[in-house]
Amino acid sequence: MIYLDEFHISTKPSSFYNWSKKGSASILALNHDPWTMSFIVAFSNIKVEGILASDHSINDSMFISFIRAILLRIEDEQGDSLDI
Repeated sequence: MIYLDEFHISTKPSSFYNWSKKGSASILALNHDPWTMSFIVAFSNIKVEGILASDHSINDSMFISFIRAILLRIEDEQGDSLDI
């Protein structure tokens, strides 16, 4: 069995987490451009099976290619034929 998780890391500000004095508007100063990276991690009960990192959102074709590559590698390692 292989488990998958998708997540992203971002430096984009969120107004939900800004602090301000009571009754004052929240002020957030950034001296850099917002940055985001998306990841998919696949792991089994034995090891990490694969990691996909992208500086863009992960789309369906990237996801399918990621899964296909993992299945082909497992098929090659085990010598079994998997439906892909």
